[in-house]
Amino acid sequence: MDPEEFRALIAACDPEKFCEEQLFQKKSWLFEDSGLDEISSTYEEFRQAIGVATGVDPADIRLVGSSRFGFSMNPKPAKRFRPFNDESDLDVLIVSEQLFSEIWAQFRHAYYNGYAWVKERHGGDIFRRFLYLLREDRYNTSYLRQAAKRMDEMTKEVLLQTGISRTLKYRIYANWTDAVSYHAHGIRKLQRDLQNVAQ
Repeated sequence: MDPEEFRALIAACDPEKFCEEQLFQKKSWLFEDSGLDEISSTYEEFRQAIGVATGVDPADIRLVGSSRFGFSMNPKPAKRFRPFNDESDLDVLIVSEQLFSEIWAQFRHAYYNGYAWVKERHGGDIFRRFLYLLREDRYNTSYLRQAAKRMDEMTKEVLLQTGISRTLKYRIYANWTDAVSYHAHGIRKLQRDLQNVAQ
């Protein structure tokens, strides 16, 4: 698929159906069609490595964005439909009610114990029902430090198992409905931007 075909697909799609029938399928352009020398494993092995590191069923792990289709789905004009390239990271979607609930509980615990920055940094994410752990040392509860370490170990495990040496960016969702809602919202924004450019 070339950029114009992908753009036309996005412009004409139903966002929710696109997520369920296209974006979240167990397929990945990166592993199946990119032909990049750095790919020495399968998509299944990639998801299995993340599952081992996080304790999440690999069936609830997906790649999204440019590694899924070969083109960025970021609505920002500078990144919109940009082809996967040497600077591209891997956007990992993880669906786990247990992991989401555990980390959210620890965010609340940290906030109630004086770490107001946790609410400021993660409040918008939690409102949209996903979590993203920062890779830094400001987490002052043992569980959040362990969770951040778990994500670092995930990255190392993926590198070890697959040979891929790219930055992993991941979002943890409570369920698939929340994942669809978030990504469908981004697709609708892309559609509005395409309509504005066409006018």
